[in-house]
Amino acid sequence: MSVASLVPANSQRSRATAVKSFEDFLAKKEVTLTEVHDRISKDSTGKSLFVILDKYGWFLVKKVGRQGVALSKNTVLSYFGNVKNWLADLYPQQGQCVAKKLQKMLSTLDRYCEKRPEQGVTKQAPPCTKKDIKTIISALYMHASANSDYLDAALVALMWYLYGRGSEAEQLEKAQLCVYPGGMIFLRFKPVKTASQQGISLFKGPNDPFTCPLHVLAVALALQPAPGTRIFPQFAAVPALSASDDQDDDGELGLIAQLDRELAEAPTCKTPQPCRANSASGAQAYINRLLVTVSGLPAAKESGLTKGLTSHSFRRGGAMHANADSRISPNWVVERGGWNMSRVSKAFSYMLNTTHEDQQVARQLSGWNPQAGARLPDLTALDGVVRARVEKLQDLLFAAVTGFPTVSWNLDPQVLEVLMATLILHFPEMERHRLDSPYVRRIHEALGVLNLQASELLTWSITLRAAFNPPAEEKQETVAESSRNMFRVLEKLSQQLDDLLLRQTRVEERLAVLGTKAESIDKKTNTTEQQHEDVEQSQPKRARKRASKALSTVWFEWFTAVPRMYESTTVSKAILHESRHAVAFMMLCLPSGFKLDPASPAYKAEVHAVGVEAEKKTLEYLAAQGSQAVAVGSVVKAMRALHKAGHLSVLLDQFRERYYEGEVVDPTPNSALPPFLRFT
Repeated sequence: MSVASLVPANSQRSRATAVKSFEDFLAKKEVTLTEVHDRISKDSTGKSLFVILDKYGWFLVKKVGRQGVALSKNTVLSYFGNVKNWLADLYPQQGQCVAKKLQKMLSTLDRYCEKRPEQGVTKQAPPCTKKDIKTIISALYMHASANSDYLDAALVALMWYLYGRGSEAEQLEKAQLCVYPGGMIFLRFKPVKTASQQGISLFKGPNDPFTCPLHVLAVALALQPAPGTRIFPQFAAVPALSASDDQDDDGELGLIAQLDRELAEAPTCKTPQPCRANSASGAQAYINRLLVTVSGLPAAKESGLTKGLTSHSFRRGGAMHANADSRISPNWVVERGGWNMSRVSKAFSYMLNTTHEDQQVARQLSGWNPQAGARLPDLTALDGVVRARVEKLQDLLFAAVTGFPTVSWNLDPQVLEVLMATLILHFPEMERHRLDSPYVRRIHEALGVLNLQASELLTWSITLRAAFNPPAEEKQETVAESSRNMFRVLEKLSQQLDDLLLRQTRVEERLAVLGTKAESIDKKTNTTEQQHEDVEQSQPKRARKRASKALSTVWFEWFTAVPRMYESTTVSKAILHESRHAVAFMMLCLPSGFKLDPASPAYKAEVHAVGVEAEKKTLEYLAAQGSQAVAVGSVVKAMRALHKAGHLSVLLDQFRERYYEGEVVDPTPNSALPPFLRFT
């Protein structure tokens, strides 16, 4: 073990990719790494190292990429810099001799790639405007088929407000969100490349739910299936070290023996390989693939999404949007979130010269006046009885982000109230956007569990909207201002009328279900449903595979979802079948059984702990059988094959013994389990 094993995963991947490019260069020159190693090690002057890197630099600037164009400046400099540092680490004596020449070579490549004679100015990624953000998020909502699609929408929004800082976005934690005075949510984070803690301000958008960072974040967290510290679990739980590193035999050797072994090892040109545990892609690559998928969606094509967007487009678009207001200092536009919170004088700096400017940038990005006007919604406008109902609905929707003994898994109560108020406030727009979306179905299912009507939720939305957008004070107006204000009033009345019509539709549907309405209403309802089915059939499904889940996530959903998955009307048969068998196979792999009591005050935490242990034991069992399955679908497929071959008979017999001895307490009804696990 050494400090080198603690290098971040992104740095390991960057170096491995660059060295792979260096190997391609050597292959075209018909030279092997061993020959390069011999030539450099025998030349103490470093000239061989300089010549090899000189030829490699020429190879990079002339190389044509996959899209038929030359490599970008950033790619050339990244590849060359990583290979230069890699060889300098292997041969420090030779690298020291030609260090200045290599640095000059790097500067020459930088100037050349900035403005190539044959291509002109280097092409940059187009900026992602706020209209593009709305198009991307609304398209994801329109074609959403799983909870992970709403997480993708939240990631897109936060990437824009974070200026494209993908490494920071993928490591955001729930405990980093807090409500600060001034009507803002403050997001604290620690950048990857610095040890100092930084932060930015987030404001709720005035009206648009698709560009409001708090709304997209609230929707994603309301649909999060399992607990955890990260806001985006698709980037979480990536170990820093591989299993082979953890099992190194350094602990069995003394310090002198380790020193002798290290000194005896000669430097080699072995290609660095990042460990398998660190092979998960980061937010930048994830966003690039997501943008390619979104650009092919019908909703995005109809809205005129800017072509060629990349992860870097978020930084350019966000900065350009903030810079549109001349009242904001340009250096604070560029350095958004770049101020230091870890200094001794952080409190003094916070009050006088830090977040004041950052709040101006945040207001401009969210659509407010940079000087004032931004505010957060809350539940204070609701009376006590209604608020109690809202809090029950809140506990049901945000079950995976609250109520755990581990503090880092929970959202701050004030943040939770703001997010819940934001959900209620914008629910009518989300329902009009797509009535049968997973999010809308989840809301209606939660309302059904609490015996609440959708019309009540719409009433709450109108109340909160009136409190969030109070009427403006009367003042002397010009004719133009009067016309604009009249247009805003008519637009607001039209929106309220749509909400009232939606409420009436809900009431009529309820009356039709109870059988107290005439046949005309039944016919109208059937016609509406038929029209909706026709529209749904005309819209092509999103060409994207369902996101994979961890076994512990499925375990937590199975035992804590309200209503349970086997009682829900929104869970598809395929997902129910897969989840049922995944949980059953995980039960078999628990050597000491498990006991779960829904009446326990720490029930959710107990379910999560048992699920993590069951996932670990199941993957260990599959690894012993020669399977590398990790995700739910592949695990179920592998375990089913073992079951058909009779390899699970021993596990079944052991589980049966534990069941009859009382070591297994499963709250799942017997009828909800697979046939091979029903003992009564």
